[in-house]
Amino acid sequence: MASPSSSVHALGSRDWALPNVSFHRQHLDALLAAHVGAYRTALPFPHTVIESLMPLEVVRAVASEIPEQMLQSGCVPGAAVCYRKKNVHFRKSEIHHNSMGMHTRALFAALRSRVFVKFLERLSGIRPLIPDPGYQGSGVHLTGSGGILKVHHDFNFMLCRRLDEADGGGSRYGDCKRGANMNSDGRSHRLHRRVNVFFYLNHDWPDHYNGHLELWARNMSTCHKRILPSFGRFVAFSSTDFSLHGHPAPMDALPQNRLRRSIAFYYYSTLDRPKQECEDGDCFSFHDAVWKDPIGCPSCSECSAGVAPPVLQAPDPN
Repeated sequence: MASPSSSVHALGSRDWALPNVSFHRQHLDALLAAHVGAYRTALPFPHTVIESLMPLEVVRAVASEIPEQMLQSGCVPGAAVCYRKKNVHFRKSEIHHNSMGMHTRALFAALRSRVFVKFLERLSGIRPLIPDPGYQGSGVHLTGSGGILKVHHDFNFMLCRRLDEADGGGSRYGDCKRGANMNSDGRSHRLHRRVNVFFYLNHDWPDHYNGHLELWARNMSTCHKRILPSFGRFVAFSSTDFSLHGHPAPMDALPQNRLRRSIAFYYYSTLDRPKQECEDGDCFSFHDAVWKDPIGCPSCSECSAGVAPPVLQAPDPN
């Protein structure tokens, strides 16, 4: 990716002068060659962990804009959504577009760029992919001391209007809805959720803080991997009804002046997904996030498959 310089991007009804954050095709090609084989065969579902997606100066610029403290209420100032449900998603906030700094907005624009979408298509084997048209769970995710995100698989699709032809020939979508009262009006398209990406912004994050991203087998009897949310670390995985993930270990040792900080972004497809990716082969009945409990053991460390070591601390960026 390039270092920040000034350019103007149209965002909603206003123009904002944003840093020019863009992915270099040659760099993405090298990462693809290094990771595509492991992604496709990874257990317990296709995924990869990349340490060098972006230069550290870009990561630092984004991290500098994101809060490190939470209010007593368990919310972050300016949050679009706050979660306070104990034992499920607790002391967690999401920041969406209006509360983002200019480097963070530029990063989200880069994650929507055609060159990066093509990289994810080639990495995952899923094409064509459509970047999240809004913030249906995407955004800056912030979790405070004592917080958790229970192991789950995500909602499966949403309905969106096709608005026009975007630059580069791809379709542009908006006015997206999901939930029990979601009904098609004949002009909406079903967007199946297919790929999740997380980008972590946590410097000096020791193992005892917890907050590891855990990847579990579909029967919840085995935990295959614990990934520390270290500064600059990028994770991508294919999203199905069996891609069980979360950070369920309470972050009780996390200092009050620290937050687990990540960028979360999701990609969709209008093509019908394979039936083997769906519970009971049903890919057309909507469900929201489905929460899961381990079977036969209380935690990842006690349900380890032993097939891969935990991904621990990345080198200190400072």
